[in-house]
Amino acid sequence: MKSDVQIRADIAVALHFSRLIRDGNISIAASDGVVTLGGTVPSYLDLLAAERAVRAISGVRALAQEISVELPEAHVRDDGALTYSVADALLWHVTLGERLRATVAAGAVTLEGDVDWTFQAAEAIHAVSGLQGVVCVIDRIVLKRGCETPRPSITFAHAA
Repeated sequence: MKSDVQIRADIAVALHFSRLIRDGNISIAASDGVVTLGGTVPSYLDLLAAERAVRAISGVRALAQEISVELPEAHVRDDGALTYSVADALLWHVTLGERLRATVAAGAVTLEGDVDWTFQAAEAIHAVSGLQGVVCVIDRIVLKRGCETPRPSITFAHAA
C-alpha cells in the first residue's frame, strides 16, 4: 500500500502535468488513502479535471473535493444570460426535447428531468459543464424505468 506522502506526491505530479488544469491553487491532503483537495480553480472544467486526475492515482481510496471555482472577472455572467446559454446548449447538443429543465443560481446549474439512457444524462451534463460562467453542475436527472424505448438484444449462436 502506498504511503500518504507518496499519494500526495503522485497527485501533485498529475495535477502539475495535466493539460486540462489551468492556473489553479490546489491543496492536497491525504490520510490513510483518503484525499482532500482544497483551494481554488478558475473554471468548473478545471475542477472536474482535478477530480479525474486524483481518481486515476493508485492508493486513493476516497476523495473529499473542497475546491471552489473562482471565475476570472471576465468570465462571470449574470444568471439570466447563463440560463439562456444552458437552454441553448441542451437544445443544440442533446436530443431530449422538453424532458430536462435547468435552473441557474449564482452560476450553479441544476439539471432535472428524466431520460431513457444514461448516456443522455452524461451528454446533458457535458453540454453545460464547459459554458462560461458555470461554477458547478448539480445532477438531478433520473433514469426512467420501464421506458418505451426497446432495449437492443443480442443473441449468440453456438458453434457445434
